[in-house]
Amino acid sequence: MARPIRDFERLDPTFFRAFLAAAETLNFTKAAQKASMTQSGVSQHIAKLEAQLGVDLFVRNNKMVLLTNAGRELVLHIEHYLDDTAALCERLQSLETTLTGNVTYAMPGSCLLAPHLATMLTKRNKFQGIELRILIRSNEEIVKELLGGHLDFGFVTTMFDVPGLRIVPFCNEEFVFVSPMESKVDISNIDYLLKENFVTYPGMENYFDAWQHHHFPKSKKRLFDSLNIKGHIESIHGAITLIVNGVGCSVIPRHCVENEAFKDRISVLIPNNKKNSVMNTIYIATLAGQRPTRRAQQVMDWFNDMHPEISRK
Repeated sequence: MARPIRDFERLDPTFFRAFLAAAETLNFTKAAQKASMTQSGVSQHIAKLEAQLGVDLFVRNNKMVLLTNAGRELVLHIEHYLDDTAALCERLQSLETTLTGNVTYAMPGSCLLAPHLATMLTKRNKFQGIELRILIRSNEEIVKELLGGHLDFGFVTTMFDVPGLRIVPFCNEEFVFVSPMESKVDISNIDYLLKENFVTYPGMENYFDAWQHHHFPKSKKRLFDSLNIKGHIESIHGAITLIVNGVGCSVIPRHCVENEAFKDRISVLIPNNKKNSVMNTIYIATLAGQRPTRRAQQVMDWFNDMHPEISRK
């Protein structure tokens, strides 16, 4: 049953602290000290409570302050209110630690190599009842499976304008051009670039197109269609292995190759005339207008808490 707004305005619990302190001490000066307030603040809070209830809560006789019958009833009410609130908090905390059931989500292979998964799994250790089913899918497959009701949510590396989906930013990633350590690759000139050997993997064409648009914005030709592809593999991890072993170059999210670059097993190249980064946004996609299960929302909250700087309005 819907309650009118006035029901929520009849009694403000924010005034309870001052009232209880005064009821216990029967002295507004001592009450102010107990409640960590000024004496005028205590008086104002009690006056507002009396105005809301329409009764006197205290009898003021010279320097003495006594509770009225209404005041004693309010003390009992507040004690029950505090007990009920504490019990509610305990029940809610118990529910949060006993979440059970399956959560299915999907992500492109590049997301698997990001640190977010390990961080989320650490948080999940306290919620052993949550069963995770994590799928590696392309952006298009994720959208299709979401719309088909097969996923709780999905990570996508492209913004989709698809009716029925809600897509919000999760984090940003950087794309970099990488090559084997021993190769002498010149990426400042398109003609030289097209002579190099390349390694591709699912989704790499989108990364390469973004990299090209950033570093060679005046080039109207889609360079990916003219690449000399010497190796294709169905995982980004496999593509990194091919690059390390000299098969060819590629464009890959930086977080996927940082370990190999640190070990000097792979080169990260930036054109001489372009020092700024090629950034892309990763999004979390869900069905619009459909509330996720509490366990799925919990998993998404774990991820979103990793990037509080991102606005998800």
